[in-house]
Amino acid sequence: MDPVTGSITWKTTWPFGITSAPRTDVSPLETRLKFSRIAWTPSWQYLNNTHRNIFGIAICHECGTAPQIFQLRPALKDFAAVSTDTELRDFVRIMQSGAPAEQNAAVETAFQKSLIPARNVLAHAQK
Repeated sequence: MDPVTGSITWKTTWPFGITSAPRTDVSPLETRLKFSRIAWTPSWQYLNNTHRNIFGIAICHECGTAPQIFQLRPALKDFAAVSTDTELRDFVRIMQSGAPAEQNAAVETAFQKSLIPARNVLAHAQK
């Protein structure tokens, strides 16, 4: 997982060690950053792996630590939609070089910001 954008890349290993080509699930935040020409350096972090025997039966599971952006994945689309380019540049800066506490705060702020469309819909429905 890219800890800045929340994009995920993976590959599947089939029985007898046959692997598929790597696939990438591009997050809405990455799409918005590219559209706005906001630069960042992807830094892929390991999430998990399943080892299988030649019959395809799982024999071992490995897990890494998810970056802070992982918890924001369900809200990335709304966060990308309601944020200004300046806000996104600040978010990228913090996620690339901030301390873990700063990154957690940035993710929490982004999550709260992503709730704005839902609040507007509720407020309009109540009128």
